[in-house]
Amino acid sequence: MKRPLSIRHGSESVDSAPDGRNVVLRRDGVEYYAIETFHSSPFYNAVTPVLVVDLVRAVDPYDIYGHGGHRLVRDNVVLLKNHPVRRVRVTGWISDYTMKEIRQMMYYFLSLDDSSGEPIKCMVRDAVLEEAGLAGRCEGSLVEIVGVCSKVYGELEIKANALKLLPRENHLTYELQFWSEVFRVRRVLETPWYQTPQLDADNGDEPPVRMDATAQRRKYMERNMVLSSPHKDYPPLVLDSSIYTKRTVLNESERRKRADDQDLSSSSDIEEITSDVFANRPRQLRTESVQVLPESVLMDSVSVDDLMKRQQGPSVSDLTILLTEWIVDNGERHFHLNKAYQDPLIRDYLKTLAENELSAQVVDLTEDTTGVKSLNQVHGELFHRARHLLQRSGLILCTRSKECSSGVLIDFIVQLQDEINIITTVGSIFDPREVLAVFNKTRHLDVDIEDPLLQSMMLRYVSNSRQHSKWYLVQTTGLWLFM
Repeated sequence: MKRPLSIRHGSESVDSAPDGRNVVLRRDGVEYYAIETFHSSPFYNAVTPVLVVDLVRAVDPYDIYGHGGHRLVRDNVVLLKNHPVRRVRVTGWISDYTMKEIRQMMYYFLSLDDSSGEPIKCMVRDAVLEEAGLAGRCEGSLVEIVGVCSKVYGELEIKANALKLLPRENHLTYELQFWSEVFRVRRVLETPWYQTPQLDADNGDEPPVRMDATAQRRKYMERNMVLSSPHKDYPPLVLDSSIYTKRTVLNESERRKRADDQDLSSSSDIEEITSDVFANRPRQLRTESVQVLPESVLMDSVSVDDLMKRQQGPSVSDLTILLTEWIVDNGERHFHLNKAYQDPLIRDYLKTLAENELSAQVVDLTEDTTGVKSLNQVHGELFHRARHLLQRSGLILCTRSKECSSGVLIDFIVQLQDEINIITTVGSIFDPREVLAVFNKTRHLDVDIEDPLLQSMMLRYVSNSRQHSKWYLVQTTGLWLFM
């Protein structure tokens, strides 16, 4: 008779699993594993930032595990896709509360609204509220709660283990920071958890189960390279107890070469990001006071209104910004170049820009006119130059069939706009190059936007803001001031 298998991490044997694959159910391409193996998930013992709507849409454990789902409810486990999550962190506003004495202890039942859907009820001891400085009335307070989920009479509820009162001043900063952390983790949660098959042993000592790095990388390549044609944003890989990602985004030829390469001994293409995913890092804002800057710096600053007046005629750089706005407004992470080329605004700008190009073209009908360009040719060349600026920066990737991936560009512009909105609430020095550096680091990319293009993007989005008159550019340093 076969012995039940065990999962081992190092020399420590933990729990027994029903079979070698540990799979209880497969549904819609997602494998749900035995409850005994949940300790292997990177989310099981971590504090996971979530939105209330994510908890409401969690997988019903009884649908997957039948009567065994009662064990998950008892242990306060929530299934987000197939990831077992126990401790959650939520941030929102207290819209209402009631008080109730339970077993001679006073509890507050807070209605927490995080703007993602319906409010959720949070059960908090009075001592926890008092420690956070919320004794008495607490409506209208912005709080961060860490706790576990439970169901009371079929209603979802969070039992708070810790509560932190966040300042009302600059509250948007804290809310945007939390949402940024949620989306970073949610991108991982959208990827199913995968367990490597356990080794089978009929007799003798149970073999230790170890993760084969080569097999991990090969599986990653097969899943994210061979199957992703044309290019798609690489999702993270949640394998056993770790989370992995690509270090860089490869172009199509490099992707095919790596996929066909049988020597995967090098680990330079894969990076473990488990600790980064759960790192609760405060947003790195430039909060230096504008008033303490040297007078020479302030004297060198130019208002956005003056910068807009100084702008000369149409240029390829402005065409690139117009193409960027079209991509962002279009909202699709994949588009065809011809669709952008046929946009009326882009066509009108191309016409104006081409007139400047053609005005310098002198045609001598007595000479060979082979090299004379037609209007359509000039349009095509100008559009190609604008598109090439974005592709060279790593913001978009286009194939020969003119199919383009624009996910990186959209994500960067969204982050840039978020940072601009934050600065308008706190007032400080702003460096768009810092935004780009943080963007590359958190997404493990190597986007390299030329400074003129980056400053043009900044100028366009700042000039469109309601408080554009308060923005200034320090010409010598490339820093922006909001005052």
